Amino acid sequence: MKYLWYEMHDFLHDLAENVSKDYCFRIEDDRRRIPANVMHLSVVGYKNISSHLPDIFKLVNLRTLIIVSSWPNEQDDISGFVQQVFMKFKKLRMLHLGGGYDKVIKLDKSVGGLKLLRYLQMEEVEELPESLGKLYHLQFLVIDRSIMNKVPQELNKLINLRYMGGLDDRYKHWRLYYPFLRKGHRITAIPLFGKLMSLQGIGRYEVCPTNKKRFGIGQLKNLQQLRGTLSICNLENVKDKAEASEALLKEKKHVESLELQWERWSLERDGSMDEGVLEGLQPHPNLGALKLYGYNGVRLPKWTRDDGSLSSSDLYFIDLERLHSLEIVYCRSLQQIPSLPRMLGRLVIQGCENLSEVPLLPLGLRELTVHGCPKLVQLQPPVSSRLEELDLEDCGDGVETMLSDMSLLCKDGENGSSSNSNIQGVGFVLRKLRIGRCSILGENEKELCLDKLMTSLTHLELTGLPWLTSLLLGPNLTALEDVTIENCENLRSIGNSLVLSSSLKSLCITDCPRLAVQQQQQGDDQYWGGGVLMERLYVTGCPELTWLWNLNCFTSVRELRVKGCPKLTLIKSGGGDDSLSPMPSSTPLERVTIDDLSLLTAALLPPPRRRESLCLNSLSSLIIEESTKPAFTAQQEELFQHHLTSLTWLQFHDCLGLPSLPANLENLSSLTDLFIWDCPKIESLPNLPASLGQLSISGCPKIESLPNLPASLGKLSILGCPEIESLPNLPASVGELSIECCPKIESLPPNLPASLRELHIWCCPKIESLPPNLPASLGQLSIRDCPKIESLPNLPASLEQVHISGCHPRLKEKYRNDQKIHFQG
Repeated sequence: MKYLWYEMHDFLHDLAENVSKDYCFRIEDDRRRIPANVMHLSVVGYKNISSHLPDIFKLVNLRTLIIVSSWPNEQDDISGFVQQVFMKFKKLRMLHLGGGYDKVIKLDKSVGGLKLLRYLQMEEVEELPESLGKLYHLQFLVIDRSIMNKVPQELNKLINLRYMGGLDDRYKHWRLYYPFLRKGHRITAIPLFGKLMSLQGIGRYEVCPTNKKRFGIGQLKNLQQLRGTLSICNLENVKDKAEASEALLKEKKHVESLELQWERWSLERDGSMDEGVLEGLQPHPNLGALKLYGYNGVRLPKWTRDDGSLSSSDLYFIDLERLHSLEIVYCRSLQQIPSLPRMLGRLVIQGCENLSEVPLLPLGLRELTVHGCPKLVQLQPPVSSRLEELDLEDCGDGVETMLSDMSLLCKDGENGSSSNSNIQGVGFVLRKLRIGRCSILGENEKELCLDKLMTSLTHLELTGLPWLTSLLLGPNLTALEDVTIENCENLRSIGNSLVLSSSLKSLCITDCPRLAVQQQQQGDDQYWGGGVLMERLYVTGCPELTWLWNLNCFTSVRELRVKGCPKLTLIKSGGGDDSLSPMPSSTPLERVTIDDLSLLTAALLPPPRRRESLCLNSLSSLIIEESTKPAFTAQQEELFQHHLTSLTWLQFHDCLGLPSLPANLENLSSLTDLFIWDCPKIESLPNLPASLGQLSISGCPKIESLPNLPASLGKLSILGCPEIESLPNLPASVGELSIECCPKIESLPPNLPASLRELHIWCCPKIESLPPNLPASLGQLSIRDCPKIESLPNLPASLEQVHISGCHPRLKEKYRNDQKIHFQG
């Protein structure tokens, strides 16, 4: 399922509502009377059920009933109402009992009276009664996944059942009504479930190691209506080819995708047994996608036609002519992959440690992924390639063959040329290229030369290539949008055409310690700056990098990150001199992350005579992290005082040498969020701006107090500040307060803010009690590892959730019967 929900146009919604108003009705916080002829009813919240109960029971023609809670953990018990539904509405075709109620729904045998029911969904049900097996017309059954292993045997009598699934907790809150094919559904918990011959989807089938007569793989034999995706797991519990053949997969013509899975870590089992089992699991020729996971055989099976029209030399998947996707994952003993189907469009090989050779790739292959195959020595594309996505990672010396045949690889000092390519048309169609941690024979220094005909390339990622010394890009990469270069320790230069693509949106260069910008060549006006559409620029961990060329071309950069580049102090203007050049004033810079604020002032501040043209007026987020600077300079202080007028988010993180924050923070009139994390030398805070809404302080052991907090503060979080003893002046606007690991705090203020909605107190060993009068607005209270707290004050009626752990034993003993209070541990 690609989408979880769809949005209907208002016009169509109004039209559908008008057409169906006489037969469809929805109750949601209103007092409208229910028309007597309604056939399809939806109710939100138990309170609406109880207020409309007489009218609901008058609906003698009711066919559909949908009940969902109005909020998570609704306290009402709807079990009684559900039993009345079973007794009164015998004509129901669809019944949906949604989750979100604090109490599980209890069912009795009366559910078996709904003989006409076609669709039944029940969330948070305690158990299923045996009478459920009498719903002979039932086609769809969706229940809580937690009780899938406790379903009664009588369910195997539901001969018209098409789908049965278990709701995952993640999807309950999204109100997914059709989650039948989600992985993890265990319809196979029903003994002899093979009797359900109308089943069209079972999602995941787990082979049981015992009692194979009732739960074995042979239960799949008569399920000829299966369609969509079928996943068979724990195949290590199948002993041989004969047992595997009982599943009759080759007769299931509607199955589109098949996943065969063995226990990944069972390397001690006999690989020949896996080979026999896989041969017995031959699928129907209509199969479109196949995934093998954890297979321990050395070779793949001989799946050939039964008519004997193929010789023994025509092996391996030859009968799967419609196969378009093949995944081979963690097949650690596999050594060779012979001929592949000619219609194959997607091939994924991952974690095949002993694989040494991949056959000639099909002409129509569009996506190739090879990961974790260190012994691979041969990987060769076809002469004419339609390859659109190529992803190679940790795949041995075979990558050299692949790249050389594509003329992407050349010796250091040579130039690649598309005219030497052995692959016809590859440059025109390749859209994504990723190479990570792939070795080259002898680890010789190489250049990567992107073909000048690669006009379709949009994404380039190079990671962990110690042999790469230079990257040369062709001049016509007009579609290039995203370039990522990481951990290439010997990369010294990136060709002068790096950013010639006017479509480039993102450039990330990380951990390339030898990278240094070469001298600009004549006519190379766009070196490191031609991406007029670039939105993101990351340069981190490049200690030899000294400057970036021609930043005047960066007119669209929104996000800038510069860290670990101590020599990056000059931003050249592109004219060949050493003068500083700011980014253009039109640059819509919004987010900046740096470790040295001088980079910001040097790169972005023009000479004093042109300060009115600063490009910082759109900056909304500034993060200073891992800074080693001892203090802010006067120019940097001025930056906070005059130029960051739009800044809303400011974060200081891991600034170990910083003794204080800028004195002019109160001038940041737009600032709403301030984070001070792991700055051990900061002793106090300056005056804060009146606009501040959130303040988070963590790992600041020298801060002793928080005076003069702004009146606008709505959220305050204090973590790991051992010198703070009290919080006497909390603003009245604080709605969320979190105090954690503050060992000197002995008590909270007697009058907490009246607007407080959430209060969290963790690891404060000296706090003995809470204030006697908690705010009436308080909705959540969390107390953890405060061993001296023995009792609680009177809790306000607004309180919805109280979570307590690691506190005094008397506290648990005293409030164990209070349903609002949840104890952990």
